[in-house]
Amino acid sequence: MSESLQRAPRTVREEARDTAVFAEADVLVAGGGMAGCAAALAAARAGAETILLERNGCLGGVATATLMANIGNRYMVADGTQVVRGIAGEIVDRLVERKAASPNWRRHGGICMDSECLKIVWLELLHEAGVTVLTHSLAAMPVMEGNAVRGCFFESKSGRLAVLAGNTVDATGEADIAWRAGAEVREHRASSSLLFKLSGVDVDRFVDFLAQDPDGFPAGMDRVKDFDQFARRWREDAVLFFPHHGGKKWRWLQELIGRVGYGEVRADGRLWWDDVENIEAFGMYMHGRNGAVVINTGYLCFDHVDVGTLSRYETLAQRFCGYAADFMVRHIPGFEHARIEHIGVDLGLRGGRHIIGRSRLRKADLVGSRCNVYCDDVIATTPGQPVDEGEMVGAGGMTCDVPFGSCVPNGVSRLLVGSGKSVDAEGGNSRIYRGMSGCMVYGQAAGAAAALASGRGVAAGELPVRQLQGELYRQGVRLGDERRLRDLGLL
Repeated sequence: MSESLQRAPRTVREEARDTAVFAEADVLVAGGGMAGCAAALAAARAGAETILLERNGCLGGVATATLMANIGNRYMVADGTQVVRGIAGEIVDRLVERKAASPNWRRHGGICMDSECLKIVWLELLHEAGVTVLTHSLAAMPVMEGNAVRGCFFESKSGRLAVLAGNTVDATGEADIAWRAGAEVREHRASSSLLFKLSGVDVDRFVDFLAQDPDGFPAGMDRVKDFDQFARRWREDAVLFFPHHGGKKWRWLQELIGRVGYGEVRADGRLWWDDVENIEAFGMYMHGRNGAVVINTGYLCFDHVDVGTLSRYETLAQRFCGYAADFMVRHIPGFEHARIEHIGVDLGLRGGRHIIGRSRLRKADLVGSRCNVYCDDVIATTPGQPVDEGEMVGAGGMTCDVPFGSCVPNGVSRLLVGSGKSVDAEGGNSRIYRGMSGCMVYGQAAGAAAALASGRGVAAGELPVRQLQGELYRQGVRLGDERRLRDLGLL
């Protein structure tokens, strides 16, 4: 960034003006990623007139615009019971129906899927529910009435407009609307990635090459037990799932880098290319046998979500994708004739801003707990995670309740936060519930709560939680076993 752009900014005064109201709705959802789509769908299914604002020209967020073609499999406990259901489960079922994900996904550590098909699935579901979707519409500022959010200003090809709503869901991913509304927020150092897709990959040749040194495979990483399991998943299910960060423990790759180099070596001995870290992570995802492999490698880390840093790193990440793709084509067997088919357009942030909420999803409850963890304001159950997950899908037999209060921000009303990485959940940069399934869980609960609250003329945070639980149960969300449902008055 030039020195002039780094100086303290001057200010200019905007003239007061009237902004046209595009529409009024019961529920407004800002952000059309996995959380925002789930929120809008849940709100509409709960009977609310719903508007969804999305800054891109497609829906799906990190899963589509960033090209993250793997839904982390956080759906089941060790005995195979699926404890994450509702919209999060419905999305996987729809992908399977379209042959865009494996019907055997329950035995995989990650649910590799077709991101292009996911765009269509979301559009169909939202159309069926009657949601108004506005693309190329950036949620810019909340419309405030005291400390209550009454909608949102947004920038569009039609200029600056406003949507008024009874309740709003912030699904921007970085709590943009909550922050601008004056909610209490924190910011963690964020790592980020951008993925790219290579077409023309001979995956059979690649797998056969790995078979020449099975002991050099990065075993036990990213829930992949060993080479035999990796190869079996490909040969039986047509799912390629090479573990993220696996390149750092892939013996052949590390020996190759030692011979030919890859980027530069900094003073602490770690590899890097410009500001990109973990350049040899090399997660690889593919469903089907079309020769198109999505690559996840390289991190860019920063302390604050600001437009200058984000823009610089987003464009640097796109350049790095070309650098990494060239390395793979030149050196990795099976990739000799590959070419870049697509580079993600949005940098996917793992951290950034999150709210301080009415309650918190605690790491001690979710990770390493030896018994089920309950809360009175449960909006979903999720598998408890052992301290070391190893390779098992659904490792651990315990569940943890997800609390509604963790998406209710302090300091503002008529606003809920729907993204799993910007709710009040411990974990710093890692954010313990930031995965796609977690985002859909929170999105569905926030959307349903906003709908019910608007129908009753109250702020979503004031909605009696038993009413919300009843609606979520009706929408297919698992809130516990039969005994737990009786305790909650749902049976």
